Amino acid sequence: APKHHWWWKISFVFEHVRALKSFNGWVLLLEEDHMLAPDALHLLGKMKELRKANNHLNIDFLNIGQQRVKVRNIPQAIAEGPMDVVTATSWISSKHNMGFALSREVWNEIKACSKEFCTYDDYNWDWTLQFIGSKCRGRSWQVLSASAPRVFHFGMW
Repeated sequence: APKHHWWWKISFVFEHVRALKSFNGWVLLLEEDHMLAPDALHLLGKMKELRKANNHLNIDFLNIGQQRVKVRNIPQAIAEGPMDVVTATSWISSKHNMGFALSREVWNEIKACSKEFCTYDDYNWDWTLQFIGSKCRGRSWQVLSASAPRVFHFGMW
Protein backbone atom coordinates (compact mmCIF):
# COMPACT_ATOMS: atom_id res chain seq x y z
CA ALA A 1 0.00 0.00 0.00
CA PRO A 2 1.21 3.56 -0.68
CA LYS A 3 1.07 4.47 2.99
CA HIS A 4 3.43 1.63 3.92
CA HIS A 5 5.85 2.73 1.22
CA TRP A 6 5.66 6.28 2.61
CA TRP A 7 6.31 4.93 6.11
CA TRP A 8 9.32 2.94 4.90
CA LYS A 9 10.69 5.97 3.04
CA ILE A 10 10.44 8.46 5.90
CA SER A 11 11.59 5.88 8.43
CA PHE A 12 14.62 5.12 6.26
CA VAL A 13 15.53 8.82 6.09
CA PHE A 14 15.30 9.43 9.83
CA GLU A 15 16.38 6.04 11.17
CA HIS A 16 18.85 4.50 8.69
CA VAL A 17 20.72 7.16 6.73
CA ARG A 18 23.96 7.41 8.70
CA ALA A 19 24.64 11.00 7.68
CA LEU A 20 21.31 12.02 9.21
CA LYS A 21 21.55 10.06 12.48
CA SER A 22 22.07 13.19 14.57
CA PHE A 23 20.39 15.61 12.14
CA ASN A 24 17.65 17.59 13.86
CA GLY A 25 16.73 19.85 10.98
CA TRP A 26 13.84 19.67 8.57
CA VAL A 27 13.37 17.18 5.72
CA LEU A 28 11.48 18.32 2.61
CA LEU A 29 9.49 15.47 1.06
CA LEU A 30 9.50 15.51 -2.74
CA GLU A 31 8.67 12.99 -5.42
CA GLU A 32 10.28 12.37 -8.79
CA ASP A 33 7.61 14.38 -10.64
CA HIS A 34 7.87 17.50 -8.47
CA MET A 35 9.58 20.65 -9.64
CA LEU A 36 10.92 23.36 -7.32
CA ALA A 37 10.64 27.08 -7.97
CA PRO A 38 14.03 28.84 -7.82
CA ASP A 39 13.29 30.38 -4.40
CA ALA A 40 11.75 27.26 -2.81
CA LEU A 41 14.55 26.53 -0.36
CA HIS A 42 14.94 30.22 0.47
CA LEU A 43 11.25 30.42 1.42
CA LEU A 44 11.50 27.21 3.42
CA GLY A 45 14.38 28.76 5.37
CA LYS A 46 12.35 31.91 6.03
CA MET A 47 9.42 29.76 7.24
CA LYS A 48 11.73 27.94 9.67
CA GLU A 49 12.98 31.30 10.97
CA LEU A 50 9.41 32.58 11.39
CA ARG A 51 8.41 29.45 13.28
CA LYS A 52 11.43 29.71 15.59
CA ALA A 53 10.99 33.47 16.18
CA ASN A 54 7.38 32.89 17.22
CA ASN A 55 8.11 30.15 19.75
CA HIS A 56 7.31 27.43 17.19
CA LEU A 57 3.65 28.54 16.80
CA ASN A 58 2.61 24.90 17.49
CA ILE A 59 3.54 24.26 13.85
CA ASP A 60 4.24 20.63 12.92
CA PHE A 61 4.78 20.89 9.15
CA LEU A 62 6.00 23.46 6.65
CA ASN A 63 4.29 23.39 3.24
CA ILE A 64 5.48 24.99 0.00
CA GLY A 65 3.36 23.08 -2.54
CA GLN A 66 -0.29 22.87 -3.49
CA GLN A 67 -1.97 19.98 -5.27
CA ARG A 68 -4.35 22.14 -7.29
CA VAL A 69 -1.59 23.77 -9.37
CA LYS A 70 -0.66 22.22 -12.71
CA VAL A 71 2.61 22.93 -14.48
CA ARG A 72 0.95 24.79 -17.33
CA ASN A 73 -0.44 27.23 -14.73
CA ILE A 74 2.79 28.03 -12.87
CA PRO A 75 2.90 31.76 -13.73
CA GLN A 76 -0.75 32.13 -12.70
CA ALA A 77 -0.22 30.08 -9.53
CA ILE A 78 2.71 32.21 -8.46
CA ALA A 79 0.81 35.40 -9.25
CA GLU A 80 -2.25 34.32 -7.20
CA GLY A 81 -0.74 35.21 -3.85
CA PRO A 82 1.90 37.51 -2.50
CA MET A 83 5.22 35.75 -2.74
CA ASP A 84 6.12 36.08 0.93
CA VAL A 85 2.78 35.39 2.65
CA VAL A 86 2.42 32.25 4.75
CA THR A 87 -0.57 31.05 6.73
CA ALA A 88 -0.75 28.93 9.87
CA THR A 89 -3.65 26.49 9.72
CA SER A 90 -4.69 22.92 10.39
CA TRP A 91 -3.00 20.42 8.08
CA ILE A 92 -5.46 19.04 5.50
CA SER A 93 -4.27 15.90 3.76
CA SER A 94 -5.61 16.76 0.31
CA LYS A 95 -4.22 20.31 0.42
CA HIS A 96 -0.88 20.11 2.23
CA ASN A 97 0.53 16.70 1.20
CA MET A 98 2.92 17.93 -1.49
CA GLY A 99 6.15 19.78 -0.87
CA PHE A 100 5.94 19.59 2.88
CA ALA A 101 8.69 19.39 5.42
CA LEU A 102 8.88 17.81 8.84
CA SER A 103 11.44 17.61 11.60
CA ARG A 104 12.75 14.63 13.54
CA GLU A 105 10.66 15.84 16.48
CA VAL A 106 7.48 15.48 14.40
CA TRP A 107 8.70 12.18 12.95
CA ASN A 108 9.04 10.89 16.52
CA GLU A 109 5.42 11.90 17.19
CA ILE A 110 4.33 10.07 14.05
CA LYS A 111 6.42 7.06 15.00
CA ALA A 112 4.76 6.98 18.44
CA CYS A 113 1.48 6.44 16.57
CA SER A 114 2.84 3.62 14.39
CA LYS A 115 0.18 1.11 15.43
CA GLU A 116 -2.62 3.52 14.56
CA PHE A 117 -0.88 4.49 11.32
CA CYS A 118 -0.44 0.90 10.15
CA THR A 119 -3.88 -0.34 11.18
CA TYR A 120 -6.02 2.61 10.04
CA ASP A 121 -8.19 1.34 7.17
CA ASP A 122 -7.00 3.57 4.34
CA TYR A 123 -4.21 3.02 1.83
CA ASN A 124 -3.27 6.72 1.55
CA TRP A 125 -0.45 7.93 3.78
CA ASP A 126 -1.80 11.49 3.88
CA TRP A 127 -5.33 10.58 5.01
CA THR A 128 -3.84 8.22 7.58
CA LEU A 129 -1.49 10.94 8.82
CA GLN A 130 -4.45 13.28 9.19
CA PHE A 131 -6.33 10.58 11.13
CA ILE A 132 -3.53 9.89 13.61
CA GLY A 133 -3.09 13.62 14.21
CA SER A 134 -6.47 13.88 15.83
CA LYS A 135 -6.94 10.34 17.14
CA CYS A 136 -3.51 9.39 18.43
CA ARG A 137 -2.00 12.77 19.33
CA GLY A 138 -5.24 14.37 20.46
CA ARG A 139 -4.90 17.44 18.23
CA SER A 140 -4.74 18.02 14.53
CA TRP A 141 -1.44 18.68 12.83
CA GLN A 142 -0.65 22.34 12.24
CA VAL A 143 1.07 23.65 9.14
CA LEU A 144 2.72 26.86 8.02
CA SER A 145 1.76 27.05 4.34
CA ALA A 146 2.95 29.34 1.53
CA SER A 147 0.19 31.22 -0.26
CA ALA A 148 2.08 31.03 -3.54
CA PRO A 149 3.34 27.48 -4.25
CA ARG A 150 7.03 26.70 -4.74
CA VAL A 151 6.63 23.00 -5.57
CA PHE A 152 4.76 21.92 -8.68
CA HIS A 153 3.53 18.48 -9.69
CA PHE A 154 4.14 18.00 -13.39
CA GLY A 155 2.93 14.38 -13.42
CA MET A 156 -0.68 15.28 -12.63
CA TRP A 157 -1.97 14.98 -16.19
